[in-house]
Amino acid sequence: MHIGLAGVSPRTEDLLDFIVVGGGIAGLATAWSLQKAGHRVTLFEQQHPHVMSKCREGVRSTPTMTQILVDWGIGDQLSRISVPIKQMTFLDGKTGEELGLIPVSGKVMESLPADFCCVQYGDLFTIFYDLVQEAGVELHFGTKVVSVDPSQATVTSEDGRQWAADVIVGADGTESTVRTVVLESSAPPPDSDNRFTVNLLVPADVVRQDEEWATLLDAKSWTGWFGDDCSMHGILTGPGPNHDYALVMNITIHDEDDWEEFPMSLESLRVDLFEPRVQKLLKQSEQLSKVVFTHYEPFDNWVHETGNVVLVGEAAHPIIPSGSHNTCTCIEDAMTLSILFSLPATKPQTPMLLNAFEELRQPRCASVQRYVRRKREVVTIPHGPGQRRRDELLRTQRAYHQEEDLDDEFLYSTYTGFVQIYGFDAREAVQDWWAKWGRSISICSLSDGEDEEDEPIVVDAEVERQGPKYPIISDPLMGDDEYVIREAEAAHRRGHG
Repeated sequence: MHIGLAGVSPRTEDLLDFIVVGGGIAGLATAWSLQKAGHRVTLFEQQHPHVMSKCREGVRSTPTMTQILVDWGIGDQLSRISVPIKQMTFLDGKTGEELGLIPVSGKVMESLPADFCCVQYGDLFTIFYDLVQEAGVELHFGTKVVSVDPSQATVTSEDGRQWAADVIVGADGTESTVRTVVLESSAPPPDSDNRFTVNLLVPADVVRQDEEWATLLDAKSWTGWFGDDCSMHGILTGPGPNHDYALVMNITIHDEDDWEEFPMSLESLRVDLFEPRVQKLLKQSEQLSKVVFTHYEPFDNWVHETGNVVLVGEAAHPIIPSGSHNTCTCIEDAMTLSILFSLPATKPQTPMLLNAFEELRQPRCASVQRYVRRKREVVTIPHGPGQRRRDELLRTQRAYHQEEDLDDEFLYSTYTGFVQIYGFDAREAVQDWWAKWGRSISICSLSDGEDEEDEPIVVDAEVERQGPKYPIISDPLMGDDEYVIREAEAAHRRGHG
């Protein structure tokens, strides 16, 4: 397994000490890949690994993420713990009528790099936890980092101990401590969400006992229910009998009582908004958790001005929880950062590599953040003209998919955005950057003297962007009909969607 770029000699000198704050999948993947690139990595996580390994929530491994895991040599491990998605099915939330169907196979998948899979969070965490131990990462689970000093590149734990490094990586999630240091007072004001997300788990064996649901599981479908001012989707989290059918609901907050109740009850979720078989399934759920999400516009800075601290994962780009891209973008970050630091650069060029990481990842992640938010508005449109137009588009696409030979023009017009977002190649993005800036880095590396007091050499590494700074990507669910988008956004502004 090779972390770097093909045909480029790996970095063997001026290796760095990294501290990674956060031991979720983003932190573990980043720590492991940087260690495999030759650096020395220490990781801190406030929770204990046995707690995180038991997390049963579902994770979707998009084709982009699956391909990275294959490149990293853990594709076989992923295949043993995951379930491939063969189709995406869209249903009317109240009646169960099939509105649309996207087969994740055949021509639709030809332009995508790998399978679309579902996996349990705890299973994926365990794979990476074993990898970081084998790679020799120094682990401090059960240790909470309470402060970061960017000028000295040090972190301090809750018990007063202090550690130093060359680079500190903030991988500590949506409520990041490290982010407050990087952004200081420049963070944009948050936008309070008017929905909350509820995660429910039903044991797979319970689901299979019901003939209607057993058929759905056997089809290996990602299924979405689009209701009146609400939505839900469901996935199978793994192939074994001990896995679950994971359901994620998006419910509108009409007043504070709707979301402050703890513990939550099914009655407070308005299960009557969904079809009877869904109501029956929800009553079998064993675990129920709620997330109220705060939206931020994409952050301008992921790297502290000292060049000693960088953000990755949802510390850098928080995304609406329990979607298709939360874990994927974290894995893309880890691959991008580790490839950059596998290149034959020198220690004084560290700020330049971190700025390159920021420039490479910001446009992609900002597009995903906005895409996910707008998509959720589309699937939760209150009943009315926008909802009827959306359903009409889905039925039209379903009719096309029932034909034996899909028209190439239809595929191109419908799935270009889908391929862009689900077929993104993080490695290729770094290769393009290296083709542009590699010679400059090499020349600077050769000119570096032995005197460590020399001023750092910084190369202007901004990546050229095509079109808008943060383009919005569409997909088959949205279509190209802006009417649906406008209706969803108007409902959101009214406080009804």
